[in-house]
Amino acid sequence: MPDALNPTPDPATTKSAPCPGARVAIVLVCGIVAAAFVLAFRADLARHAATRLALAGTSERAARLLHPGPDIQTGFTNAVDHALAIDTIFVVAWIVLIPCTLSYALRFLAPRYRTGPVWQQMVWIAVAAGGFDAIENALTWWVNHAGSIPSIVPPVLATIGWTKFLLYGIALVGVLGMALGPAVHPLLRGIGRALYRYPDRWMGKGADARSGSPTTESSTPSRVMPSGPSIGICVSGGGIRAAGFALGALRGLDRAPTATDRQSIFRRARWLAAVSGGAYAATGWMLARRTGEEIPPQPGARDGLFDKSDEKASWSETVKSRSQYLRNGKLGFTGGLFNAAWRTVLVVGVLASLTVFAGALIGAFVRSPAMYPGFPNSCGRLLTFGTMIGWDKSVPGLALIAIGLAVLAYAGSFRESRSKTPRAIALALLGGGAALLAVLVVMPIALRYGPTTLSSLVGNDGTRPAQQKVQTDGASGAGILALLSTLGILGAVAKLIVTHVSRRALRLGGLLLGILAVILAGKVANDVAFDQGALFTQYCVYLIAVGFIIVFEAVPAHRQTLQGVYRKRLAGTFALGQSIDADGYRTPLAYDDEGRWPAYATHDLPELLICATAHSSSLGLGGVKAHGFTFRPAGVTMYDSMEGTFSPFEGPTGAYPTGSGRDGFPRGWIPTRSMAITGAAFASAMARQGLGTTNALLVALNLRLGCWVPNPRFVADFTGPTPPRVHMGYLLKELFGKYHPDRDPFVYVADGGHRDNLGLIELLRQPDGPRHVFVVDASGDTPGEFTTLREGIEMARVELGVTITIDLEPLRSHDTGVAADAPRFAGGPRDLPSTCTTTGTIRYPDGRTARLYYGRNLVDASAAHDLVQYAADHAPFPNFSTGNQFLHPDEFDHLVTLGEHVGAKLRTSFGE
Repeated sequence: MPDALNPTPDPATTKSAPCPGARVAIVLVCGIVAAAFVLAFRADLARHAATRLALAGTSERAARLLHPGPDIQTGFTNAVDHALAIDTIFVVAWIVLIPCTLSYALRFLAPRYRTGPVWQQMVWIAVAAGGFDAIENALTWWVNHAGSIPSIVPPVLATIGWTKFLLYGIALVGVLGMALGPAVHPLLRGIGRALYRYPDRWMGKGADARSGSPTTESSTPSRVMPSGPSIGICVSGGGIRAAGFALGALRGLDRAPTATDRQSIFRRARWLAAVSGGAYAATGWMLARRTGEEIPPQPGARDGLFDKSDEKASWSETVKSRSQYLRNGKLGFTGGLFNAAWRTVLVVGVLASLTVFAGALIGAFVRSPAMYPGFPNSCGRLLTFGTMIGWDKSVPGLALIAIGLAVLAYAGSFRESRSKTPRAIALALLGGGAALLAVLVVMPIALRYGPTTLSSLVGNDGTRPAQQKVQTDGASGAGILALLSTLGILGAVAKLIVTHVSRRALRLGGLLLGILAVILAGKVANDVAFDQGALFTQYCVYLIAVGFIIVFEAVPAHRQTLQGVYRKRLAGTFALGQSIDADGYRTPLAYDDEGRWPAYATHDLPELLICATAHSSSLGLGGVKAHGFTFRPAGVTMYDSMEGTFSPFEGPTGAYPTGSGRDGFPRGWIPTRSMAITGAAFASAMARQGLGTTNALLVALNLRLGCWVPNPRFVADFTGPTPPRVHMGYLLKELFGKYHPDRDPFVYVADGGHRDNLGLIELLRQPDGPRHVFVVDASGDTPGEFTTLREGIEMARVELGVTITIDLEPLRSHDTGVAADAPRFAGGPRDLPSTCTTTGTIRYPDGRTARLYYGRNLVDASAAHDLVQYAADHAPFPNFSTGNQFLHPDEFDHLVTLGEHVGAKLRTSFGE
């Protein structure tokens, strides 16, 4: 079994220590190259002669540049030669120093997660960038002194020039990410930790609360397994509804057999797997059982904590009184809203800031000497559509696309095993060509015609700048009438597509976000490109944007989301201590009194497994873009699909990395944090419940309850002096849905229900597999569908090779006639199912069999009359929406009663 804490060295990624002074040398090399670039830029700055000539694109434009007049021609020629000479110095410095620096950094400095296929090619990309620059200089010099210019030369020269810029941009990312960044990282990390030392001490106590490295504790106390056939219990997700139902079901399973002196089913269970709402009740139980530094052995045949009591100080009664958990905590619900609001403002602000800078960059680029100086004019004339899609701007992108298609055709003529490299090259060429077309053609046209097109729809009121005015003649009026006619036709057929669109409306949030981003970026780009707006106002906007980015980077990543607010509210409801408040109820545990996971290694009680979901951008073996992720006292485990199989990556919970404020991930792994993570119903990734592009809208609005946590595969990466941190790039990963648990140092973990809402898969993974499995299901399936159970059965078959057969027919209602005195439900009288529980058979791959006992949160014919009558009078009990977070204490209490009824039925099915 691979162990992330003691991984087997991989020759491809194992790095030796860098030579002393290597970091200083890399900084000096980058400084020399940067100085050479500044000299080259300043040499061409006065007239941008070399740049304009290299990117002329057509013979006519090159001729106009070279022969503007007898008095100017010699000065232009000399300026080009001077700029090319200085630029050649930069090219030499780049080719001599940068590839060697990247090669060294790749071997000794680059983080493991930056040594993938793309990063491996950075050396050759840097060489290609310098080579293209040298070729461009040579051709430019020749054109500058040639008597006549062949028509093919300027387009070729422009293609080489723009490709050079593209390669330099990629290579610069490699220099920053592989060489310069890692070289200065230790210094920056030291400064960051020094600044966060006092905030970390204020926020938490203990060395592990301030250290970014794993704690020295690497093991947990051994458990004393209950005797007899192994029993496992799993309680499903479903929000606060599932928490109440699970509390009652566990109460029912904790009843000791009356005819024997045996322990209850709950006391005999070895494992308690919990998801989302079920984890609220299960985690609260475990926390209440810890009276000191660890959980002591519990005497007696029953646990007793779930029992109903007339005393307010009992755990179950206190939980019921605080069941509207969002009202708990400082300042109640208002305080929670305030905490959520400032986090949302921060995230929205930083995304808007990045959009503003992107728009400003686009606007500055379009009006630059490389594109259209004096935009929207060129050579004294107003730019037209035909001019902007001319060959001088289209050829570079089209050339790369043509070469890419040729390489792709070449790759397709070979077997797959031989065509991987050509295919990768072809895709890179196609992507680069598309990027050049977008930058050189699409964006300038959008800036040139976007404002005028909008203006034509409202008429020219004379208030716009001259360069944006359009001639409003009969042709434009006819165009408006044609547009209105077209809108009428579209309205006539809109009814045909409205149904289709409504089905996908929830998945189109990303489209709305994209439109908003385009509007904001377009406004900024338009102002910069047309040189509009007061300079003071522009600088104020930029300063505010910089301020948002600085504050965003200063606030730890896990405190930017709603996860911390959510944890505090849940902990204030279920994590209860022994103290009693003035009203006679138990008081919540303080953060530092809760204890880290290893403190909950039990002796003779069920081991709690909190089942969450580690999200991925690629499909796993079970057909879901996610992997299993589990917190337990003994360790943290992620089941990652590798080459068609599932390999566990795990390590002791006591050695799992904890972060300081600068590291961006939690400073202590406590059960309530894990409980909040598995209950993260809405997040930027939701696997089975994913909303397509709307996930990006959830990120922008900061509707995120998930959390970036250290990857169990790569815990060793966190042991050095410069461990990884959760930076702004991870917010962009969430925005664009890029999750790579196979190589990233952090994984995005959220609601366990996004993958397996029962916790059944994790339970079946346990050593030797349970002989008896109790499933307590309060998921939000449509009554009679049992979708969650069916998904769990299918996933068990695919991932584990476990087959499960079960008869669910007794749990369905049948219209066989209703007695006259039957309770009248909403919508009229109806039959109740004969039972709320059933049994099935589990067959493991090795041939062993086990029994499955399934209990569903539904009111059956055998339920107490009061419970049936309550269900009839209080629709939609017990199927409250998972989104309903404000159940009345009476509703919560009846869910507990229903759960107790189901637990008793499960006990009967077991034979007790």
